[in-house]
Amino acid sequence: STKNDKKALTEEEKKFYLRNTILSPINKETTKLAEEIAYQQETDKEKARAIFYYIVKNYRYVYPPSCRGTKSFLELKEGDCGEFSMLFTALCRALNIPARTVVGSWANGKMEGHVWNEFFIEGEGWISVDTSMAFIQKKRPWSFFGGSIRTIHWKKYFGQTEGQRVVFSKDIEIELVPEYKDDEEAFIAASMIINGENFGWGQQSLNGCA
Repeated sequence: STKNDKKALTEEEKKFYLRNTILSPINKETTKLAEEIAYQQETDKEKARAIFYYIVKNYRYVYPPSCRGTKSFLELKEGDCGEFSMLFTALCRALNIPARTVVGSWANGKMEGHVWNEFFIEGEGWISVDTSMAFIQKKRPWSFFGGSIRTIHWKKYFGQTEGQRVVFSKDIEIELVPEYKDDEEAFIAASMIINGENFGWGQQSLNGCA
């Protein structure tokens, strides 16, 4: 688990970590899928664990992904750490479990971006989850052999990490203040696909959010 003394969320915090977003939508599709995955589980922690196992089993890690966002990940069944994390957030939130997509880097002396999750259990606090690393360690355990990134058994990525990470942001789609004005011409050159639509990565906002 993430070291965190906070055992309860305020109503404002809970609302924020249960919100519907573009990259982690809470809609009929994600709600139906979450309920199907977790229907036999009684506690929120067991529901989150079921989601973890489901994602690791049914989706494939591919970098770079051809498309970003939960919608395309559900359709293509492949993506990178971002898509794995965005889906985990969406499915937890669909079951009323506060969750967030954590953005950071491996702490190995160079900038190597990575994205993972934390979900919140009342009385326990924030709990770390890394579905994409679990997939890689389960399906391609040789991937980091001889490298600078430490790894743990794939099942342990539900509840902990290897402790070799730097956190940049404890969620995505954060409201930009002051308001950010998109430059329609600037982002064309650096565009990529999010949920089937062109998006200027690093230059365009998602409904006013980073």
